[in-house]
Amino acid sequence: MLPTELPEDLRPGSLCFSHHHEMPLSAVELRKLEASAQRLVVSANVIVGDDVDIIDVDSTSGNVTVTLPPAINHRRLILVRRVAANTVTLAAAGADQIDGVASITIAGAWGTATLLALPGMWVTL
Repeated sequence: MLPTELPEDLRPGSLCFSHHHEMPLSAVELRKLEASAQRLVVSANVIVGDDVDIIDVDSTSGNVTVTLPPAINHRRLILVRRVAANTVTLAAAGADQIDGVASITIAGAWGTATLLALPGMWVTL
């Protein structure tokens, strides 16, 4: 469930990567954004820094836990993509939570999670 303080322009159906857009990004705009994003490819447990935008998790060799940075950057988005069949767990740092819990799991091969940082919490979109 989304918190009530979620800004209007970031609610499902109106998701914008920048509050300057009035409509969601097109596929072409999203590809341009991905091209300039800071990308991290991991195959083992990792603590993510504040500079990462996209995390590709190769869980071919086993389960992987990705610990997110503290959720202090309002409106910051992170995209996590799972590229194999084992479990990928996303864990919140410190006292932060993800949708009200300490961690979530990305289900299904090629599953993804898009997370939005709000003060003290991550929200899945």
